[in-house]
Amino acid sequence: MTNESTSPEFSNRYRFEQEDDDWDRGRSGFTRLVYDLEYKRKAVIKRAETFSKKKVDELKNEESALDKLKDLGVPKVYDLGSSQFDGKEYRYIIIEYIDGIRVERDLTTLTIAQRARIITQLFDLLAQAHQRGIVNGDVDLKHLFLRKKGSSEELVVIDWGNAKVGLNPRQKDEFAYDLARAAEVIYALVTQAGEPPVVGSIALPDESKLLPGFENLPKEFLRLCSWAPRTPTSGTSSPYTARELADVSRVWSKAILENKKYKQPSAFLRTCLAVGVLLLVAIPLVVWGGSRLLAQPTVTPTEVIISPDTPLPVTLTSTEAAIDPTFTVTPTETATQEIVASPSVVAPLQYSPFLTLDQNAHSSEADCWINSSTAGLGRNEGLYPREKEGWGFRIFADKSVEEMVQTDLSGCVSGRSIDAIALNVIINRLEYPDIEASHEFGFFMEDSTGNRREYTLWMDKTHAIYLRVRDGAAIADNLILVISAENLKFGGDYPRPYTSFPVKMFLEINNSGQDILYLLDSSFDIPKEISFDPGQMIRMDSAILPSLTDVKSIGILGYGGKTETIVWPLMLLERK
Repeated sequence: MTNESTSPEFSNRYRFEQEDDDWDRGRSGFTRLVYDLEYKRKAVIKRAETFSKKKVDELKNEESALDKLKDLGVPKVYDLGSSQFDGKEYRYIIIEYIDGIRVERDLTTLTIAQRARIITQLFDLLAQAHQRGIVNGDVDLKHLFLRKKGSSEELVVIDWGNAKVGLNPRQKDEFAYDLARAAEVIYALVTQAGEPPVVGSIALPDESKLLPGFENLPKEFLRLCSWAPRTPTSGTSSPYTARELADVSRVWSKAILENKKYKQPSAFLRTCLAVGVLLLVAIPLVVWGGSRLLAQPTVTPTEVIISPDTPLPVTLTSTEAAIDPTFTVTPTETATQEIVASPSVVAPLQYSPFLTLDQNAHSSEADCWINSSTAGLGRNEGLYPREKEGWGFRIFADKSVEEMVQTDLSGCVSGRSIDAIALNVIINRLEYPDIEASHEFGFFMEDSTGNRREYTLWMDKTHAIYLRVRDGAAIADNLILVISAENLKFGGDYPRPYTSFPVKMFLEINNSGQDILYLLDSSFDIPKEISFDPGQMIRMDSAILPSLTDVKSIGILGYGGKTETIVWPLMLLERK
């Protein structure tokens, strides 16, 4: 037990109380249990001598963080000010005392439902904090409390004494420490071991060492824990944002509470989450990446439907030939550069196709596109008509991940303006790395001055899918949660493991001065009709960039060997 030495009360109002032996005094300085004589309640006092600028600034940061996160799962601030005590001048803050289940102390008694609830609410709070430019700086089991709130339970995170405020929400590396420490919380709550190892990797063990009920964890948890460094260095970024982890956690927790088997969030759910904000387009909302949705005039989204009976405007056969748009490029620790998008969100426009390649590959007669490669072109490499139905895009195994095959469709344009490109594809084989970099598939465009932009999908060895944007010399990789778990199929073995998945891609070109990419999960089934409605697809806010001056060349491409893709359909579109 501890006692204050001389004066019985602080500021003639707060009486120091005896604390339990495991009372956490925190890393930020003086933290004590007090009794508020005026309101007759327990509270927590934190104070710093006024001559210590560092300690006073820490108190101010904590005050600011708790104020900005009020009612979101943090203690209330009861009082703050300055006072003399024992002949010294102090600045102080009086914080709500949390009486509930202390997660660290009561870890072994927590139910599966409580553990899932803690993880979900922790990521939700961190998402709220990071969106407001706040880093907790000390995410730890001993700072987590679970208390009753009505008929449910609420997680409260105490001790924001190491908080940083006023950060840029778009700079993901600022929040890496919080997410690395959150990985330790996941480890403690889902494994039989409880506390994570003191040193070394925080990677989760195999299912036999997880608590019963947690055998089917989200892949995002596994990857976060595998990534989590003990001390993130400058420039380190988590593979996920807190908001992405909160969204995943919510679906996972719901399955746990309903005693159901967890499945990765469906494409429909993710679409609802992504485009729901468009239904509230008149309400300014802060979204991931630091962007702000501004009130926009109502625009009816385009919907382009292709069925087997739709006449093709142009028919083809194969040939074998050799939101405030700002854009900054900043160097990273590697030789590549990072693209930072700050979009002003606008509604999709309306389009109609003027070139369509659908399931009927053998109805085409004109040769208007060009397949080419940076390392020699093989027969039926690039775009080609499949024997049974549809079109294929292929790269042979002898290509390296730095060698590209592309199909330029500009010869099919016939003087029209290219305002959008749409793809519905089944990527039958996209090799991902065991050691080396992954292969890629996507599309490209160039303007009349030679400026080039590429959008490709690739997968890392943890089976996470990324969108890569190349804009000249600049490169940006962003994790995407578009493809549902049931649509990810794996095959092959070292050194050529691969994945298969279906995906829709839609790129608007120069919508209010911006190039805007949309993605959506698709189907392995042969489509009877295909609907492209970007208003119902997931907008890739991190890939919204200022438009190229005028698009003169556009097509599909891939990097690396042994890539096989079924295309049905591919469309070039113009505005109505």
